[in-house]
Amino acid sequence: MVRNTALIGVILALAAGLLGGCAREVQRVVVRGGPSLDALFADLADEYGKQHPEVELVTNFSCPPCVLFQRDGQRAPLDVFVSIGRFEMDRLVEAGKIAVARTIPVGQTGLALVTSAAKSEQVQSLADLHTADIEKIGVGDPSRVAVGHYAKEALVKAGMWKELESRLVYSQSGCELLKWLALGRDIDAAIVFGVCPTSDGVGSVRSVQEFPPDVIPPVPVFLAVTRDAQNPDAANSFVDFVAGPEARAILAKHNVDAIANND
Repeated sequence: MVRNTALIGVILALAAGLLGGCAREVQRVVVRGGPSLDALFADLADEYGKQHPEVELVTNFSCPPCVLFQRDGQRAPLDVFVSIGRFEMDRLVEAGKIAVARTIPVGQTGLALVTSAAKSEQVQSLADLHTADIEKIGVGDPSRVAVGHYAKEALVKAGMWKELESRLVYSQSGCELLKWLALGRDIDAAIVFGVCPTSDGVGSVRSVQEFPPDVIPPVPVFLAVTRDAQNPDAANSFVDFVAGPEARAILAKHNVDAIANND
């Protein structure tokens, strides 16, 4: 009888463990943002996933702001939206494409002038943009994407916008501009966010100079949890991780300086 009781106890314990495991659902969190942030959030998602196996992070940084504006009368399914500066986020909110429950700054990144190996001697500082050797300069579309909006802001402040406007070539992302430079296509230099990698397959591109803070200060990186988030607790947990001390080394690796959490 004692043996049977002990055996029954073991079976019940195993059953409870199995039932507990079955009841533990994986929480899916969709994180979206612009292409400049792809490499950074791949690393952040990898590290967070190691610590939180109960959360499945689905990242999409192909061109979500573009995609969201193409959806008529509906919101795209996402839990966390990442924005460099408030430009793209505010446009999406005003257009009713996303509704935000919580927004928090996690870091900041500067604007940088980059060029190709073929033009490295001609482009060694921002002052070289005045020269006739630099025929085409790539920037983001200032009416549609953050990298272009802040590039225009910087060039206007520096008194260079009107001079350079006829030589500007517009793109939908800074990382697209890096590919153009690497391929020797259309442009001699470009203005991108510092977070956008100039290596990893784009080896013929080099960073020339960051814009000085008196022309344009570093641009904050914001994370926003949407009101439509299917798993808001898990979404907030990921945002807290990115804003916390454990993520600082990853942010720094991608040229993003962590800033104080002002949630």
